[in-house]
Amino acid sequence: MVFCVNSFPFLVHILSAERESRIKSRMVRFGTNEGAKEGVIRASSRLYGYKFIKAEFPIDDRLEIIENEAEVIRKIYGWYLQGYGMRRIMKLLAENKIYTRKGKEFTQNTIRGILTNEKYKGWNVRNKYDTGVVFHKNTYAKVRDKSEWIIHKDTDKVPAIVSEEDLDKMENSIQNIILQEMEA
Repeated sequence: MVFCVNSFPFLVHILSAERESRIKSRMVRFGTNEGAKEGVIRASSRLYGYKFIKAEFPIDDRLEIIENEAEVIRKIYGWYLQGYGMRRIMKLLAENKIYTRKGKEFTQNTIRGILTNEKYKGWNVRNKYDTGVVFHKNTYAKVRDKSEWIIHKDTDKVPAIVSEEDLDKMENSIQNIILQEMEA
């Protein structure tokens, strides 16, 4: 690498900015972990079946059930427990003119997300995903081992839409499908 005399201050600035970015990243990660330990909810306003109620302090945020959407979620679970696959469930939803909040048909990924999201059984799960190393070219989220998850079973903040037993059956069923696909 060749640097001219005038580029030295620029190089110092670049290195300083990178260091500052790493420090901020550590601070954000620390704050996120502390929030997870305290039970702060991380949820999108797009979480089907719930309305996110933002409070003055993040520790007091909560989810509120949207009953007509909760009925759809219960139908999806019921159909899946009856042995219907995700494509069949998509077809049943479309035939019954049941759409997402945006008025679109449900996708297979959306249905899988509903079937595997712990919030639907009333759990606030944090630290589930590892986003990888910052400044690494192959960074993408991976599911951590369940022993690393931070789980709050606080039904006041996250009311259950389905039973724990039903969601556990879904997780086991989906894991079996994944294992079968890997063996094939």
